[in-house]
Amino acid sequence: MAPALQATARGALHLGPGPCVCGDSTLADRPDGTVVRHGDTVAKAHAPDT
Repeated sequence: MAPALQATARGALHLGPGPCVCGDSTLADRPDGTVVRHGDTVAKAHAPDT
């Protein structure tokens, strides 16, 4: 889940093509949810049953 969510956060921050130097960070990766950061954008996903 984390790689897909990181790609979503990256796409929200960088609307056009080009190099990125921000880097991805996984802030939380638990059974009930995942939180990632890319630059100053944070994305969160909950497990389907929560």
